Amino acid sequence: MARLIPPYVHKSSPPGERLLFGRFKNDPGTKEWIVLHSMGIASHIERVEGEIDFVLLVPGEGVLCLEVKSGKVSRDDGIWRYGTGSFTVTSKVGPFRQASEGMHSLRKFVSQNDATLSGIMFCSGVVFTLIDFDEISPEWQPWQFVDRSKLNRNPVSRCFIEMLRSARKHFQNVPSAKWFNERKSRPSQDQIDKLIELLRPDFECFVSPRLGVDEAEKMIFHYTQEQFAALDALEENSRILFKGPAGSGKTFLALEAARRTLAKNKRTLLSCYNMLLGRWLQDQTSELTSTYNELLKVGTFHQFMLGISGISKREHVTPDFWSKELPVVVVERILEGTVPVPQFDFLILDETQDLVSEDYLDVLDLLLAGGLAGGEWAFFGDFEWQAIYSKRHRDGIETILPLIERRCPNFFKYPLRNNCRNSRSIAIGIETTCGLQPGYSRVLNNDGHDHEIEVHFYKDKKDQMKQLKSVLKELADTYDVTEIAVLSTMDDASACSSTLNDLPRGLKLTAFRGQSKDSGLIRFASIHSFKGLEASAVILTDMEKISGEKALELLYVGMSRARTRLVLFFNERCRKYYLDVVRKGLFKRKSTEGR
Repeated sequence: MARLIPPYVHKSSPPGERLLFGRFKNDPGTKEWIVLHSMGIASHIERVEGEIDFVLLVPGEGVLCLEVKSGKVSRDDGIWRYGTGSFTVTSKVGPFRQASEGMHSLRKFVSQNDATLSGIMFCSGVVFTLIDFDEISPEWQPWQFVDRSKLNRNPVSRCFIEMLRSARKHFQNVPSAKWFNERKSRPSQDQIDKLIELLRPDFECFVSPRLGVDEAEKMIFHYTQEQFAALDALEENSRILFKGPAGSGKTFLALEAARRTLAKNKRTLLSCYNMLLGRWLQDQTSELTSTYNELLKVGTFHQFMLGISGISKREHVTPDFWSKELPVVVVERILEGTVPVPQFDFLILDETQDLVSEDYLDVLDLLLAGGLAGGEWAFFGDFEWQAIYSKRHRDGIETILPLIERRCPNFFKYPLRNNCRNSRSIAIGIETTCGLQPGYSRVLNNDGHDHEIEVHFYKDKKDQMKQLKSVLKELADTYDVTEIAVLSTMDDASACSSTLNDLPRGLKLTAFRGQSKDSGLIRFASIHSFKGLEASAVILTDMEKISGEKALELLYVGMSRARTRLVLFFNERCRKYYLDVVRKGLFKRKSTEGR
């Protein structure tokens, strides 16, 4: 990981610079690099003063000066335009010339102040972080830029090493570059140290990693508030289906929908499939429950049905009990009138994709005043990858929607495509690794404290435990332990976390059962049971295979639980396949290869 000077990026910096800053900071391939951010140039060769967005000092390669453009870029009649609408900035110079002038100014300063550094290769380039750029012009070399596609599919170290080596090859083949000397052009470590002292003498500061976590968490909360605009549609539509991928704020929107309906004194049922999510929803609505007393019921749909059925927990032993037998018993009891059953004015379902079946809909239809066709409801679901409890998940929304439409011919569909949970790197990782199509429209959490997804490969369970201990120690230096969740593809008894002991610094793990956060304990759970929940830092373990629809579905659910930090543990046999996927974007929705 690179040493960045200064070691933080200001929140007012353009989003593209904040993104690159995080990539430089977390890419293992930049380990020996020095990265200077916002390098001011008091003696510019063309203007009174100037600035270079990033200066990379790479031992054995050279010095690379980068100009970063974060938004839309165009050129018309020789005038460059950046941004859109009232935020458009124009320039006659252009980013390539701007980078070149900054580079020559810096090189001149270095040569004048230390002749021993004058032979080092300096070159320049441009980074387009949010657009694909494929323009050809005699004004720049084809290797002299990195665009969104290349940046998303490659580590930054690879992007800029290739640029430096292309520049070296270029200078070697240009007769007019008589100053170029192959041997002298490659800076030694001593020369790098001299460059640091010359360019930023005694410039060192420190920012607590915790600051980045706190700022990211505040931004995530703020962005979740932005999603509330979607709920205004509830004022105009009695029945509405909110559909969106993981991280689009569905669960928080469901909670807000409950608050709004209760304010109108409507008897409300807020329900879901997953047990731990049901407990979390109960915890989050405890004040609402006490305030509105009998108006609000919160919990899993199965526990609610179990209460109506009168069946003891010990009685259900058959595989089809929850999906077939229990709903039939509940319908019979409601129709017979043998048990008082509340009829709700408003129905809210979270993780709806797991609750859409003919038998479940029969129960819901009877519980809702006016039924599903004429009553008021709000369903929230991810119909693309998260139906891990449904036998029909392979057909996704194409199967689930017709089931709802037969019961309710008229309802409004509201798409949610903005990611307001995950950091930019995690969101990109989800799209690339799991083949999310369509991807997110926007990633709202882009505060500059972005961490690359960290990937580890283990040979066996013992090796995984050893590496996991190290990762937990490192995360505990930044995060409160209650903000960390270790998730597994296996059940609690079989998971690597269940036998982890002798942790450093007295760290302890606890099996998560949906309870409020335990002080001083790190939660661990299966990916299945943590579905619908989230944590600041998530570690996914015991990933023995990486392809095939079931494996990808679990990976998608697990990865999307992380807000600001994500660590993946794959079996060593997955290494080549994973690296190919990340490098080339090879994952497909219907992949069936076994790993």
